[in-house]
Amino acid sequence: MDPAAMALAGTLGTAVVSAMATDAWQSTRARIVAVLRRSQPEAAESVGRSLDEHRAFLIQLPAGTRQGTEDEYRRRWQNYFLELIQADPVAGRTLIEVVTPAPQQGSKEINQVGNAHDHSHIYIAANDQHFGRP
Repeated sequence: MDPAAMALAGTLGTAVVSAMATDAWQSTRARIVAVLRRSQPEAAESVGRSLDEHRAFLIQLPAGTRQGTEDEYRRRWQNYFLELIQADPVAGRTLIEVVTPAPQQGSKEINQVGNAHDHSHIYIAANDQHFGRP
């Protein structure tokens, strides 16, 4: 097995399952199906249905009891994506671009470090801070 393909498939499986319980799900699902329509048109609709079924089952579970199901779905999707990558490496690279968010234009990484000594406090924020009443 190609370690790079395994890593990519693992990242894809994790990203897909992580997105299932978020507000970003519909756009993530739509982008996945769009890529599959180009690379495997015969499978796109059935994969879309499987994604929908997995999401529906996952979100009906209480949040604290999802771990086992999430792990199983990650393995399933990792295996699916590994087969896809082996058949069509371009589709795999395209999928990773659609399931991992690109950095926003104009954004930059900010690293903040604070050191507190004795009984002092440090308040660090990347945006507005409000103290007291709103």
